[in-house]
Amino acid sequence: MNLNLKQYLDDNGVEKWNKLIGQASKIVVLGHSGPDGDAIGAILAMTHYLRKLGKTATPVTPNPCPDFLRWMPGIERVLTLNTPNGKTQNVLLNADLVMCLDFGSYGRLEDLGTMVRGLQVPMVVIDHHPDMQISADLAVVDTGACATCEILFSVLSQIDPENLRDRVIATCIYCGMMTDTGAFALSIFEDAAYFNETMFDLENHEALIDLIDTSAPKRRLFLEFSYKQLGFTDKWFEQTSAELNGK
Repeated sequence: MNLNLKQYLDDNGVEKWNKLIGQASKIVVLGHSGPDGDAIGAILAMTHYLRKLGKTATPVTPNPCPDFLRWMPGIERVLTLNTPNGKTQNVLLNADLVMCLDFGSYGRLEDLGTMVRGLQVPMVVIDHHPDMQISADLAVVDTGACATCEILFSVLSQIDPENLRDRVIATCIYCGMMTDTGAFALSIFEDAAYFNETMFDLENHEALIDLIDTSAPKRRLFLEFSYKQLGFTDKWFEQTSAELNGK
């Protein structure tokens, strides 16, 4: 089945990717402040992939993720500005590669932005937002993509499809796509089968739908909101409605 995944990297891009990843040993995988499912899914998938390659990879976000994402595999490894003993700062200062996923401007890192801007190490950006400002050694940006996880899936499919066949990576990427598409309900991402059918060569490998329990991400992301989360949503809706009615 030919579903025509985007080839984001030309030959030079593939060579640059392999060189940057190959030469690095301590890699920081950054997500933006107030991380959503796409950001968390992307940094966890990338972290797990890099660890499979034998790299020391550390996921970092400026602040913690929402409670309803804390079930995601590898979430316990994510460092924030409030991680004790300056561990986050030390990891950044000792990194030899920084990967920025789901953001393209230092402003989205808030207080962490100044430190990251001052790092003298190669940087890779993978993003689907239009605010690209970071001068990266390699940037893969597609503002037409539904999610950064969609781009990451395409890139890893192009670069290293064998190591992409992994339950944890599949779960993280699936969740990132799902949260940024409203459970695949938005028109920009018309059919969940696009991901389910392309994650593996169905003639030789399990399909994604058999590899992970896709009902679990849906249940946890959309049905298991805490009362605190529901309360915040309710207040936001009331405030927005009041503002609109006042116009």
